[in-house]
Amino acid sequence: MTSKCITLVNYQLIIFCILLLFCLGCAKRATKPVYSEVPLPEMAVSTISVPINVGTEIVRSKIDSKLPPSFGHARFNYQIGGGADQGGVSMGFGVGRAPNSVKLNGEDSTLTVSCDMGYWIHGLVLHNFHFSCGTAFHNRDDDGLRSATAFLQGKFHVTTDWSLKSQLSPSVRANSKCRITGLDVDVTKHVLNVMQNVLQDASVRLESELSEKIDLRRKADSAWSFINAPIQIDKSAWLTVLPVSAGSTPIAFTDNDASVSIVLISKPEIVFNSTRPQLRSMPLPKRFNSLGGNQFHILLPVMTYGAYIDDQLEKIFSNDNVRFPIKGKRYLEFTKAQIFGNGGKMGLRLKFKGMGRGVVYLSGTPSYNSNNRTVSFPDLDFTVKSKKIIIKIADLVKHNEIRDSLRSITRLDLSEKLDNIYPKFRAALNGKFKDVELVGNLMNPELLGIYYTGDKRQEFAAYFELIGNLQVRVK
Repeated sequence: MTSKCITLVNYQLIIFCILLLFCLGCAKRATKPVYSEVPLPEMAVSTISVPINVGTEIVRSKIDSKLPPSFGHARFNYQIGGGADQGGVSMGFGVGRAPNSVKLNGEDSTLTVSCDMGYWIHGLVLHNFHFSCGTAFHNRDDDGLRSATAFLQGKFHVTTDWSLKSQLSPSVRANSKCRITGLDVDVTKHVLNVMQNVLQDASVRLESELSEKIDLRRKADSAWSFINAPIQIDKSAWLTVLPVSAGSTPIAFTDNDASVSIVLISKPEIVFNSTRPQLRSMPLPKRFNSLGGNQFHILLPVMTYGAYIDDQLEKIFSNDNVRFPIKGKRYLEFTKAQIFGNGGKMGLRLKFKGMGRGVVYLSGTPSYNSNNRTVSFPDLDFTVKSKKIIIKIADLVKHNEIRDSLRSITRLDLSEKLDNIYPKFRAALNGKFKDVELVGNLMNPELLGIYYTGDKRQEFAAYFELIGNLQVRVK
């Protein structure tokens, strides 16, 4: 009897061992892939534009008001060659112009100021020989005046210390001349020289008026100081622009306005901090010549706890759409999913049951859909060992069908997180402040990488590159 009991126990033990070995054989576990940490790409340097555009009509009118309406010398008070008593010429002349006769013409960095004038000359040669050009001496209408056009022309440039400087040259063109033929004396040039001296004074006024109107140094200082201060996005999120240098485009003129653009070179960042980041105190640097440009690059992290992603995966893998086939006693069903990864590649860990039990892994590249703000994995596929396990167990189901189905359902919805931070970031780039206004535009964010620590720190971060443009408008 005792021998039979021992034999029965031995049979039960053998059967248990066989079942245990069978179960262990059915529990398949693939090797978890390891992704080395991929650093995020460094953002391109940003260029921030500070456009300055001023109408030149007020400058023109000020120059017009500063130029004398008339000037000259009384009769016989202007001496040439010692005067008439010394065998030369004694003469007088008058120059006049109509109100609002000053005109501005601009092209690129060159500005031309022109003014039409009329003049008369009356003089005496050899004691008793009188001559005159123009009819103003005879008190006739001005129709008989000789005509001349005065010009101020030159290029303007911005110095390294943000001052506006010019190289203006005055000139006068006589449309008709007055010569004493017997003496071969061109008396007109003496009148033109006086006109030119008057214009020389006007050139200094023109440079001063334009500098005051454009106000480049003050606006550059204001933009630089403002952009060095953190800009609040949310109660614990800040935009730090971090400018590193400043330049400007050459000043450009049209007939109606003058324009120049300050360009700030920067490396902006988004900082998550409950307190305001420290204000940088840096003086405005020396100006450099810039061709312009206005492109804003910034890294936008969308961060959350792992539970936010785990909840989404649990909903996806709690439905019948992860059972293959849907009906039948022989099936393969995925019961739990977990995402992990480090940058450009992500892994999907899946538990399965049915015709076997175990764990398999898939690997894929995250892709962002800006329309519905979701992340999918269009190239998601089983790792080599996982693929062998699936093919061996799921002999009734094609491997490709399982893979394609998992590709279609594995999606991470980031709309809630993006909808929280993205509009606030846009608003921060279009804020109005005391004497500064920001005007920014952004294109759709581009996903650079996802970092998910999974079962350790339970942190999830999706990093997006935002590209757009940003202007700082200074009053």
